[in-house]
Amino acid sequence: MKADVVIIGGGVIGAAIARELSRYRIDITLIEKEDDVAMGTSKGNSGIIHAGYNADFKTLKGRLNIKSNPLFDKLCQDLKVRFKRIGSLVVGLAQEDFGKLKELKENGEKNGIKNLEIIAGDKLFRLEPNLNPQTKYALYAPSAGIISPYKFTITLVDSAVINGVNVLLETEAKDIRIEEKQVYGLVTDRGLIETKVIINAAGL
Repeated sequence: MKADVVIIGGGVIGAAIARELSRYRIDITLIEKEDDVAMGTSKGNSGIIHAGYNADFKTLKGRLNIKSNPLFDKLCQDLKVRFKRIGSLVVGLAQEDFGKLKELKENGEKNGIKNLEIIAGDKLFRLEPNLNPQTKYALYAPSAGIISPYKFTITLVDSAVINGVNVLLETEAKDIRIEEKQVYGLVTDRGLIETKVIINAAGL
């Protein structure tokens, strides 16, 4: 078997990469060791699309967090996956927590996140009536959202398959073949896939 690109891992990262690359005229294979996609951490995480106020923009994770958040509205509309911007609250139970909330707000604003607000009193409890009554303040981030992580992952893979991506389930990566400093194949428990490009999205 041959492929231009092989992606290891059928979680949300591998699925998103496969779907994005499927827009181009290249031969793509995605392998997943389990009997379906979204079987690892992608099915069990909180499904929160974070606003990015606590992200370190100097790190790749931070930059991707901040840049990806605005993309979810159109992406989920295209995929017909439910996505709701419900906002998020970071609560402070004591007066001394105000300083930390202010730091998070300033970090978010430095990263370009808009409409961050520290709220208190009636406005806070109107937003979330079930908060601890001792809550003094909260950082409100309206751009945070919620999604079903496994439905999102499955739909990304379905879209990639429609676009021609080959998905191999119950196929585990075992080794990467390198010759003269050049990747030439991925060894799996079902044989060799000849390729010059391997993307490792195997997760945790």
